[in-house]
Amino acid sequence: MRHPLLRAFVLAVAFGFACATAAQSRSTSSEQAYPSKPIRMIVPFLASGSIDTVARLVAQSLGVVLGQQVVVENRGGGGGVIGSDLVAKASPDGHTLLMTNVAFAITPTLLSKLPYDPLKDFVPITQLTTLPYLLVSNPIVPTNSLQDLIALAKTKPGQITFASAGNGSGSHLTGVMLKIVAGIDITHVPYKGFPASLSDLLAGRVDLTFNTIPSLLPHVRSGKLRALVLTAERRSALLPKVPTSAESGLARFKPSTWHGVFLPPGTPKTLYSYLNAALIRAINSNEMNERFLSQGAERVGSTPEQFAVFVRDEIAKWETIVKASGAKVD
Repeated sequence: MRHPLLRAFVLAVAFGFACATAAQSRSTSSEQAYPSKPIRMIVPFLASGSIDTVARLVAQSLGVVLGQQVVVENRGGGGGVIGSDLVAKASPDGHTLLMTNVAFAITPTLLSKLPYDPLKDFVPITQLTTLPYLLVSNPIVPTNSLQDLIALAKTKPGQITFASAGNGSGSHLTGVMLKIVAGIDITHVPYKGFPASLSDLLAGRVDLTFNTIPSLLPHVRSGKLRALVLTAERRSALLPKVPTSAESGLARFKPSTWHGVFLPPGTPKTLYSYLNAALIRAINSNEMNERFLSQGAERVGSTPEQFAVFVRDEIAKWETIVKASGAKVD
């Protein structure tokens, strides 16, 4: 090869190919190295309720997909703030995940100060599930449907009571949303946790409450509580006779909780894209779908971009409801 320009061109191509091959090798090596140790899935609530059940189901399945143990850690406190803040400040290496729910979207308005910015200090990975709320009444209340309840409340403003797990809880804000959308006046009675509110509802000391299906299902099936409406797009196989909000003439009344996964800020796109695919694979089986349905949940499995838009919309939606409720927990 005597021509100097041709020789230089061949050397340049060879050098570029070598660099590309080396870069690809480093990338492949990096992906193969992840995860290099057990993954922590932080649940920012105590070990109870649907979020803990779903987290352990997902952790087990994700561990199989990744070939590495995924350990659920319950870090309760501050309405989900303490555990969330731990993840916001964790190393962005993919070994610390946040598994949370609708409280993530509620607390930015409910609390005047947060140690993190929910939109800037987390990388949304995927929405795993959505869970509608079930509205139930004590059978002594003369209602068999949502329409009956609205009609009754309009004849007795302020006299129908609804119990919640506390100020700013999902059950409280769902009741506030019903008041706004239906144009009725029902009275909020806050309790310190769901068990206390359920106990008084069963005893007839309050009239209504809202919660997810699993926590109320045994009492509905036994006849101790009457299911009025499910705030979902379609009926649940667990309660096939209970109509949805739209079927009950109140399509705009669709509050729900959800489960989603976030990573710390600064996590590389290749890593969070890889983890998104792994999570969707982990939940994309008939067995997992059946387990979700047994918890009253519907599988979602969104992209990071879709989940980011969803979270932004959720924060805006619940801001309106929290402000209308006047709830503060500072």
